[in-house]
Amino acid sequence: MITWRDIKSPFSGGAENLSHHILKELKSKYDITVWSSAFPNCKRFEKIDGIQYIRMGSKKFNFIGPYNWRVYFTVFRYYWFTNKRNINFDVVIEQINNIPFLFSLYGKNKAFIYINQLCRENWFHQLPWVFAVLGYYIFEPVYLWLLRNKKVITISQSTKNDLLKFGFKEKNINIIPVAIDIKPIKNSKSLKKFKDFSLLSLGNIREMKRTLDQIKSFEIAKKTIPKLKLYIAGAPSGGYAAKVFDLIHRSVYKKDIVYLGSISKQQKIKIMQKCHCLLVTSIKEGWGLVVTEAASQGTPSIVYNVGGLRDSVKKNKTGLICDINTPENLAKNICKLYKNKSLYNKLQNNGLNWNRELTYNNSAKTFLEIIN
Repeated sequence: MITWRDIKSPFSGGAENLSHHILKELKSKYDITVWSSAFPNCKRFEKIDGIQYIRMGSKKFNFIGPYNWRVYFTVFRYYWFTNKRNINFDVVIEQINNIPFLFSLYGKNKAFIYINQLCRENWFHQLPWVFAVLGYYIFEPVYLWLLRNKKVITISQSTKNDLLKFGFKEKNINIIPVAIDIKPIKNSKSLKKFKDFSLLSLGNIREMKRTLDQIKSFEIAKKTIPKLKLYIAGAPSGGYAAKVFDLIHRSVYKKDIVYLGSISKQQKIKIMQKCHCLLVTSIKEGWGLVVTEAASQGTPSIVYNVGGLRDSVKKNKTGLICDINTPENLAKNICKLYKNKSLYNKLQNNGLNWNRELTYNNSAKTFLEIIN
């Protein structure tokens, strides 16, 4: 597998976690090597859970973390001049996160593309507008056109639909289930929620997550639910986080907004279990992993109707999906869930039942079937 970041990268997330655990499940059938990007103080060669990791490129940070542009050229050079004569891979999985390695165009091994989501609108929330325009209208459409005949592994129907729009063949696109590494609770009756109805905002505070919308929806819903509380957990990022903290400071309800900062996995599980509802308002996701994680802990979600989130929520069965992506509509759904106890219990139980099926074993099994 060739990937942008690996499981030990300081900026690794759900995608890297899923990839590693799938490979971990497959190690009894394959000898597995992962080429990935280097990061500060990393080991260039490291074996993790029986998987050989080789890290390439610079170990320096830049403004978006341990991301180095040289890794794309390093992979090309490594394949042709270092590795080619030594190892003949049977299968290569090229994972794409915004920028492709294009290995499937020059590598002579059988290659699959593994892509969780297209960047699309996210270009405008991650880069200055000039580069965003180039990425949205030129760079991404061109590389997708070049790869349109390749076999693809992805994680949601939304991403599959996006790929079809760019000329990929439906028969070449395969979807794997997205597992979670949090053990689902046995039943919702054992939970001890906060006394007052509580909302949870979970994830890095950055523009593409639209945290401001969540705070505004809380303020609107607060007029109907006087004792409503909002908990925010996640690392701040740049100028957008400053806007979020400024809005919290100016809010007339600031005493009922609790910022927890960055939290550990155990803290995340605990706060998921205690809060009544998770709010997710991203611009776009490959799959809303935090949604299914929360559902496994007896907490349904209210989400915006965007790619990835409409896949991780079964509408009106495991969570609620907004008809319009606005703080007003989000607040309307918060009040709906607060007032309708039978609906809340139904979403809780359905979410728990669904999440018991989302295991790494099932993800790896489907992944292996695709490769075979």
